[in-house]
Amino acid sequence: MPRKKKYFWKNPTTGIIYYKRKYTCNNDGCPKGTRHEIYASNQAEWESKKAEDVATRFAHLPLSEKLTLELDNMKTDLVESWSSSKSIEHRKYFKLSQVYDEYKGWLRDNKKPNTMRAYSVFFESHFYPKFKKFIINDIRPELIISFLDTFLKGKKVDSINTMSSSLTSFFRWAKQRGLVATTPITADVMDVIKDARQRYKKANPKKIKDFDLEATRLLFQKLKDDGREDIYFPLLFCRDAGLRVSEATGLVYEDFDPLETMIHVQRQTYYQCGKHLEEKGLIYQSLKSSTSDRLVNVSLEMYQYLERVGFEIDTGVRTADKYGRHPLFLTMKTKTTQYSENLRMLLSRWLDKQQLSPELSKIHNLRHAFATVLFDNNINQYEVQKLLGHSNVSTTLGTYGHSIKDAGTKIDFTTLIGG
Repeated sequence: MPRKKKYFWKNPTTGIIYYKRKYTCNNDGCPKGTRHEIYASNQAEWESKKAEDVATRFAHLPLSEKLTLELDNMKTDLVESWSSSKSIEHRKYFKLSQVYDEYKGWLRDNKKPNTMRAYSVFFESHFYPKFKKFIINDIRPELIISFLDTFLKGKKVDSINTMSSSLTSFFRWAKQRGLVATTPITADVMDVIKDARQRYKKANPKKIKDFDLEATRLLFQKLKDDGREDIYFPLLFCRDAGLRVSEATGLVYEDFDPLETMIHVQRQTYYQCGKHLEEKGLIYQSLKSSTSDRLVNVSLEMYQYLERVGFEIDTGVRTADKYGRHPLFLTMKTKTTQYSENLRMLLSRWLDKQQLSPELSKIHNLRHAFATVLFDNNINQYEVQKLLGHSNVSTTLGTYGHSIKDAGTKIDFTTLIGG
């Protein structure tokens, strides 16, 4: 049996106990992250020994390494002074082109990949080319409004919302770092944006359609008859559990609780690409909101599919991915993890080949159909909100309120949606 490591040492002569503590120092020539041990009886002694140890290690370094470390220290000091109170006045004279890379790094560390991509695309395509030579502190509300007068022409609500969120995020970040005294996104600017939204909505009223459940059943029957299980089963989970398509493709077998016949929705897939992103390809990311993390019941057909996946795992037919998990849905040819963008493309191509309506390619309609069935079966609006993963009931009512008849009964998933 291996001996247990001791984290203290007792001097046999004096009886004083010396405790071992470790520290990391990047100024001693050792590989980054190297931990050094020091024994001391108190904090003051430990600090003194640490300083002496660092100085000794540094003194024995070759001159070239000393110069390199000194240069690194100077760079660190400059970075720290960048955010210090002494440099705030200087920072007010920086141009957008001088800080945009820093802002992109902040986006990468603090926003979801799809949010980062949306903000970056807007900035690099529209805002940055016009304002890159401007001192950020000189970008006034009047300049923003002048920019919006051109940008907002013909833009849909989604584009307007992305632009608004992107500009608000950037100037809030700039203010926190002392680049601007006040944000130029004032009430007057927001009024211009609000008016643009209202004009678009008035010119393009939202048409609410009753979902054709019979067409949905026909779609699933044709997919099953054609053997397109790679499309059929992800759509089944969207229909029978009201999942967003990215939530369905983010499911793994380990999310399934066979005893409770429930599955835990806790992640989504996203395929990211673009010159402004360092990590490319299929990734898992957190859900749209905290309320989207939820447990949902599984229908009989969902349960049967999950049992089949479990059998394939037990027999070695289905192997784990690089994260050690077993994705529920795989592509038909390469047997790699399915993701939402690819699933939409496969469905569109299949519908075109079958000469079926392209309206059926809107997978999100299956989530609407799920909500419609719930309301038609008198399910309480708060239960519907919970099942759909909405952050508040107003979102549920605003999107699906036209389907409400009455409310109050408990959900029975075995009878709501036919196979």
